[in-house]
Amino acid sequence: MTISSYQIQNIIQTYNRQLKTRRPQSVPTGQENANLPKDVVEISSEGKKKHILDRAGDEAIKKFKEQALEPYRKE
Repeated sequence: MTISSYQIQNIIQTYNRQLKTRRPQSVPTGQENANLPKDVVEISSEGKKKHILDRAGDEAIKKFKEQALEPYRKE
C-alpha cells in the first residue's frame, strides 16, 4: 500500500484546520500562556539526596575510568 503526496497534503490541511478551530479567537497570539499558572516542582529531601549521590557516583566513575585509561593514552 502506498500513500500519495496528495493524501499527505490533505491530512496536513485537515490537521491545520482542526488546530485553528481549537484556538480561541478572543485571545491574541502570544498571550495564551499569560493566564496559565506557572509550573512548580518540589523535590523531597530524600530525592535531593539521591540526586546528589547519583551525580557524585557518576563523577567518581568518570574520573576512575579516565585514570584507568590514562596510561594507555600516553603511549
